[in-house]
Amino acid sequence: MAGWSMRDKTCIVGVGTTEYGSFPETDAYGLGVKALNLALEDCGLGYEDIDGLIVNRIAYDRFSQITNINPQYMLATEAHGRFSAVSLMLAAQALAAGAANVVALVYGNNGKSSRLQYGGGDSLWAPWGLTSPGASHAMMFRKHMAEFGTTSEDLAHVAVAFRKHAALNPAAVMRKPITVDEHQASRFICEPLRLLDYCLINDGGVAWIMTTAERAKDLKKKPVYVSGYARQDDFSHASIPAPDYWYPSLRKVAGDVYGRAGIAREALDGATRPAR
Repeated sequence: MAGWSMRDKTCIVGVGTTEYGSFPETDAYGLGVKALNLALEDCGLGYEDIDGLIVNRIAYDRFSQITNINPQYMLATEAHGRFSAVSLMLAAQALAAGAANVVALVYGNNGKSSRLQYGGGDSLWAPWGLTSPGASHAMMFRKHMAEFGTTSEDLAHVAVAFRKHAALNPAAVMRKPITVDEHQASRFICEPLRLLDYCLINDGGVAWIMTTAERAKDLKKKPVYVSGYARQDDFSHASIPAPDYWYPSLRKVAGDVYGRAGIAREALDGATRPAR
């Protein structure tokens, strides 16, 4: 996809993140404000520069009132973890279209201190017990076990590796190493998924600032350019999981994103994933 029109037209210029844990003295809005303050400090901009706002897990009207932001582009996205990437795409498109000059993307979550429960709610699959993300993913893994002989111990190695990586971050909530045996001894939450297969629910906030490549030239730090992104939804199956685990869609996205960025997969020496 030579000459993709969006390549390197927008940038991430500031990032801010709070500590994670339990902070009952504040709420999701306070955590979002703290993260945004850090992101603005990181790039040298102020609240008066923000004319675009995308929020997650908080309401944009209340957040705007708290921060005295009156943006010309504003959006609240769904709470699912994948919307961190979707929000980046939307911000890049808004900037490229001239709908905003500086977009703040803000996430605030006080799920731990408010004792948020993932599960028990109503859904299309509730009559069969699929009332939480864990339940639906347990069904997916059970299918994978039947098709490929995957075991719970295979997942244990993933959990052990993730905890090892977390231990390298001094700000991580859980830094104590775990073993495969400890994983296998942990209780089932939704069989065949165990306690140590699950992610934590924490209070915390994240924000980043995006602007155009031209505007980024005047800021205090070297920008991170958005070279390529891709998305592919697939609603051809109404069941959990899809028969092919959405592999064709993932394969298409991988091909699109490298082509749009103008690089080969082999050129990458780092990777990350959206936080939940």
